[in-house]
Amino acid sequence: GLSTVFGIVKQSGGFINVTSEVDVGTTFSILMPLVATPIAEKKVEDVVKIDKTTDKGNILLVEDEESLRQVMLEMFADTNYKIFAPDTPKEAVALIEKNEIKFDLMISDVIMPTISGPEVAKKLLAINPNVKVLFISGYLDDSLTKHDIMRNRASFLPKPFTSLHLLEKVTTIMKGH
Repeated sequence: GLSTVFGIVKQSGGFINVTSEVDVGTTFSILMPLVATPIAEKKVEDVVKIDKTTDKGNILLVEDEESLRQVMLEMFADTNYKIFAPDTPKEAVALIEKNEIKFDLMISDVIMPTISGPEVAKKLLAINPNVKVLFISGYLDDSLTKHDIMRNRASFLPKPFTSLHLLEKVTTIMKGH
């Protein structure tokens, strides 16, 4: 939670100050830059053009946090992508090892308690070296480089993201741009 908040604040040009006193408590002060004019809202259909004749394929979604996994499934509700979303990374590995489904894309959290996203990707790439990989994470520290994400020709989308950002990224990846 805190790393995600830190990422949002940092990406927005803000700062977080923390003060803590024994027997008093801890205070987090979030300072954000002032925006003179509000950003115009864009409708998903205005920006992401999903072509139901070509925008399809099998996507493996590996996310250990159930609530986020459910939200992401809803983000794909109006698409022709077939989403496979096992409950745990271990179940994702078991699905990969069965080798009954040809996945076109794997979307995976990077940091998970039992198996990391890059470890799951390594198992999938061993079976299907042409699968595309999109890592998602709320961590902005060196854990991303530690897992060699960018060297493994994987794409990256920082958490939090909107359905617009996710669908734009998936569309771009699937079309090979």
